[in-house]
Amino acid sequence: MSIAYRVDRLAQRILVTVHGPVTLDDLTDYVMERLANDVLGLDQLFDARNADLKLSPDQITLWIEREYTALRGNRPGSIALVASDGATYGHLRMIQTLIELAGVHSAVFRDIETAERWLTVRRAMGEPPEAKGGVA
Repeated sequence: MSIAYRVDRLAQRILVTVHGPVTLDDLTDYVMERLANDVLGLDQLFDARNADLKLSPDQITLWIEREYTALRGNRPGSIALVASDGATYGHLRMIQTLIELAGVHSAVFRDIETAERWLTVRRAMGEPPEAKGGVA
C-alpha cells in the first residue's frame, strides 16, 4: 500500500504519508485499517507531497462515502491535506470540497508546519473559525 500512517496519541492526530500512485483500493485499505485500530475519529495530517493522485471524482466520492460510512455516526476529526505541486494541490482541493460537503472541517496546505498549526488550533479551540476560504 502506498499509504502509511502512525498515530500521535498526544496530539490526537493521525500522521499520514502517501508515496507514489494511489488507488481507490489503497484508500479503502487505509479506511479499514483505521477502523480496525479504532482511530477513525482522530484528526488527520494527510501528507500527499510525494503522492501521485490520479483518482476520478467518482472514485474520490466513493472513498469519502466509505470513510464516513465506517465512522458510523461518530464525529470525524479535522483533515489537513498537504501538497507540494500544482496538480496534487488541485486534486486535494477537489477532495476538500467533497469532504466539506460531508460535514468535515478540512483545508489544503503547501507545507506541513502550517497544516500542523491549523490542526493544533482547531483541537485546542474546539470549533475555531475556518481557514480563509478553506484553503491555507
